[in-house]
Amino acid sequence: MESIVVDGRLTSPTQIELSQPVTMSAGDVEVEIRPRAASRQAAQVALLEWLMTRPAGTRNADDIDRQVRHERDSWESQR
Repeated sequence: MESIVVDGRLTSPTQIELSQPVTMSAGDVEVEIRPRAASRQAAQVALLEWLMTRPAGTRNADDIDRQVRHERDSWESQR
């Protein structure tokens, strides 16, 4: 059977209000809950704003490149 996607609102840990009726026969179903895109975008913006409050790191690009080369070289020596 094909999946049906219905918007809704989580009203409690065990209840969801659906924005429209589900038109399928009764039976067991699997429910997957995802935040709406707008909610995800707001969460991403909040994360970026939080990151901007953190102090800058002390590593530069050369230091990071050196570490990456070292890690890759260790992979090759393990073969």
